[in-house]
Amino acid sequence: AWAALVLSGPLDTALELGQLTPATDFWSAAGHAAVDEVLGDIHRAAGRGAESEAYLERALAHARNAGDQQAEVRAQWILGRLFYTQSRFEEARAQFEPALEVCRALGQRTEEGHLVGSLATVLARLGRLDDATTLLEEALAIHREVGNRVGEGAVTGNLAVLYRRRGQPDAARKYLEAAIEIHRRVGDRRLEGDVTGNLGVLQFRQGDWDAARATFDKALRMHKQVGDRAAEARLYGNLGNLNLEDGQLEEAGRCYTQSLAAFREVGARGNEGMALTHLGQLRLEQGRLAEARGYLEESNELLVGIDSRTRVWTLSSLAILEHTEGQPDKAQTLLTEAEDVVARISDNKDKDAQGE
Repeated sequence: AWAALVLSGPLDTALELGQLTPATDFWSAAGHAAVDEVLGDIHRAAGRGAESEAYLERALAHARNAGDQQAEVRAQWILGRLFYTQSRFEEARAQFEPALEVCRALGQRTEEGHLVGSLATVLARLGRLDDATTLLEEALAIHREVGNRVGEGAVTGNLAVLYRRRGQPDAARKYLEAAIEIHRRVGDRRLEGDVTGNLGVLQFRQGDWDAARATFDKALRMHKQVGDRAAEARLYGNLGNLNLEDGQLEEAGRCYTQSLAAFREVGARGNEGMALTHLGQLRLEQGRLAEARGYLEESNELLVGIDSRTRVWTLSSLAILEHTEGQPDKAQTLLTEAEDVVARISDNKDKDAQGE
C-alpha cells in the first residue's frame, strides 16, 4: 500500500491494499504508529480528510506511547500537511514547529529539510512572505546537502510560486523549469503535475494564454493519471480563470463548478470558498445578481475565521454587488472589513490584496 502511494500508483490501489492491514492485536505500539501513519497518508493523498485525521491522531498517540520520537515527527508532518490542504494554517503550523525542533535536536537533516519547507508554505499562506522565502532557501540548501532530489524539486517549485507572488516572474520561471526537470528525472508524476500547473499560472499572468491553456491541460492529465483530486480542483479553477479572461463565460462556469465539486470532495474548506467566490464573480459579470449573492454569501460564511486573500476577494465582490443594487453603506462596511483582513494577513505587505 505504501509503495503504491509513494510511487504515484493509483490511489484506489493503495486504499484497497491498506484495508488488508491486520487489525489491533497484531501490532505493538510502534507497529500501530507505523501502520496508522501510512494509512493516514494514503487517505490524505486520496482527499479523505476525516479518515486521514483519525488515523494520524491515532498514530501520534501510539508513537508517544512507544516513546518513538521519529514516528511522532513523521505523524505530525503528515498531519500538518493535511491541515494545510484544508486551509487550517495555524493548526498546520502547530504541528510543524514542534516536529522541526525535535528533528534539529536529533540531527535528522532529511526530515528537517521537509519540515522547514512545509513550515515555509504555511507562513506564505499567512502572509509572511519574507520569512517564507528565507525558510525555503534554507530547506533547499538542506535537500541539496543530503542529496534529496525529491525534496529539492518540491522546494524549488514552492520558491517559484513565492517569487511569482512577489512580482518576480523571471525568477519564478527559472525555478519552475528547474523543478519540472527534477521531478521528470525522479519520475514523480504527482509533483511534476503540480509544478507544470504553476507554470501555466505564470504563463497566464504574463498574457501567454495559448501556452497557458496547453500547460493546464497537460497538468490536468497528469493529475488524473495519479488520481489527485485536490490538484485537479486547482487546475479546473485555473482553467476557469483563463476562460473568464478569454470571454468564454459558460466554459468558465463549467470549470468553476467542477473545481467546487472536487474541493468539496476532499474537504478543502478554504479552497471550496475560493471556488464559490469564482462562481459568484462570474455570475456578477453576467448580471445574474441573485445567483452571485448566493455563491458569495455562502463563501463568506465558509471563510469566517480564515483570514486569506480569498476572503478579501469575497468581501470586495459582495461590496460591488451591494453597490450595484444601490446599497453604498453596506458596500462601504464590506470594504472596511476587507481592509481589516488585509492588515491581519500581511501587515500591509500584500500589494495584490491592497490593490483589490
